[in-house]
Amino acid sequence: MNKENKKLNLLGNIIFYGVLLVLLFNGFTAKQNNEIPSFFGYSFMHVISPSMEDYIMTDDIAIGKTVAEDEEIIVGDVYIYDSNTDIKIIHRIIEENVDGEYIFKGDNNPIPDFDPVRRDQIEIKYLFRIPYLGKLVKLFKNS
Repeated sequence: MNKENKKLNLLGNIIFYGVLLVLLFNGFTAKQNNEIPSFFGYSFMHVISPSMEDYIMTDDIAIGKTVAEDEEIIVGDVYIYDSNTDIKIIHRIIEENVDGEYIFKGDNNPIPDFDPVRRDQIEIKYLFRIPYLGKLVKLFKNS
């Protein structure tokens, strides 16, 4: 390997491990504050429930974008919301009621979520998932 390639390889490693350290630190501090970890406005959440299967599977990492205050909330889309019990829930909006609150339901659940959700509880709009990456997260948590 010539000097040029060694320098590029070193630079790539420095960037990779630097980003990895930032993500780990961000994840740790977010967990301490009961927040969802985020990086440049994109949030990631380990899915631990089968409530959204087959759309989002248990042990997937769900990636989403923080919802702006003036952003339109769309019935039929999937969001992560604060349930007021220190639990973040990722479900689909199935209805907006007459009070302007939202009714959520897990795709795999037989009934909607018990409590309506206010607009200010909706934190993240789901974008995509990374299959099975949560298994790696569990591995690190258990070691």
